Amino acid sequence: MAKGKARRREVANQEPFPIWSLLGAILATVFAGWMLVFSGLNMDKEVRVLHGDGVKGTFTVVDRNCTRQACSWTGRFVSDDGRIVVPSITTGDLSSRDAPLGSQVSVIYGGDALYSDGSFEWAGYFRLIIYALIFAAIAVALWHGTITWAMRRIRRP
Repeated sequence: MAKGKARRREVANQEPFPIWSLLGAILATVFAGWMLVFSGLNMDKEVRVLHGDGVKGTFTVVDRNCTRQACSWTGRFVSDDGRIVVPSITTGDLSSRDAPLGSQVSVIYGGDALYSDGSFEWAGYFRLIIYALIFAAIAVALWHGTITWAMRRIRRP
C-alpha cells in the first residue's frame, strides 16, 4: 500500500505544469466576462421592447440597403401621439422584409433603435449570454485542472 502512494506521488511530481490549461482558463474567463458585461449593458432596451414597452409609432421607409445577409431601412419615425419625431433613423428589424419605399410600418422605438412588433432582434443578446455561460463552464473545467495540479504539488512530501 505504501508503495502505491509513493508511486502516485512520484508520477504527480513528474507532471509538467499545465500551461495550456492555465492560459485557456484565463482566456475563457476573460471572454465569458466580456460577453456577460456586453450583453448586460445592452439588454435593458431589448427586454423593454420584448414586453412591448417603448414608444409605439410609425416608421416611414425612405431608403433600403440590402446585402446578402440582411437589409437595413432608413426613414422617419413618428410616435402615435406625435410628440416624438426622429427625422432619420436606421433599423435592421422590420417584419415586412419587402417594405417598399414610402411605406409605413408599425414599430416600437426603444430609445436609440426601432423594433417591429413581434421582433426577435433582442434574441441575439440572450444567445450571447448562453455563449458566455458555456465559456464560463469551460473556464471552470480548465481552472479545476490547473488547481488540481497545484494541489498535488503542495501535498508532496
